[in-house]
Amino acid sequence: MKRIIFVRHAKSSWSNMDLADHDRPLNKRGKRDSPIMAKKLAEDVKHIDLWLISTAKRARKTAKAFQKLIAANETKLEPRIYHAHTSELIQLIHEQDDVHSSCIFFGHNPAFTYLHNEFAAHLLDNLPTCGIFILSSKALKWKDVDKSNTSVETLLYPKMFLNSGTLSF
Repeated sequence: MKRIIFVRHAKSSWSNMDLADHDRPLNKRGKRDSPIMAKKLAEDVKHIDLWLISTAKRARKTAKAFQKLIAANETKLEPRIYHAHTSELIQLIHEQDDVHSSCIFFGHNPAFTYLHNEFAAHLLDNLPTCGIFILSSKALKWKDVDKSNTSVETLLYPKMFLNSGTLSF
């Protein structure tokens, strides 16, 4: 069995319009949400074999919050995640070494929303910033992961944990 976790980067800052999109940091809300969502994921996931992180600054910073709470065997910056299409994300899944049973991707919309909808029974209009979804696959090899053997197991996003304007745990 294979387990694949996708985390959309936390909310990014647009305060400096001179920055290239790739270099935008997290804003205040992004810095608040990423450790909260990392803690939520860490309640169920203690270890992930492989971490694949977009090279964009906001994705790297989001991943850093998760890395404080969840162990990894291997971490790679993966430039193909930035501006990826769904087919490219599926190709990345298929390329992974079968010694790994789990992997996590840190990346971007719209590809993450579209990928979720490829495997989900209930469609999303938009995966929110710092949203997480987990795919569970009966496939034994990464190259065999597809719609026939894989489904969305979990969907989490920051507003699920908001209670009257404050975050609850």
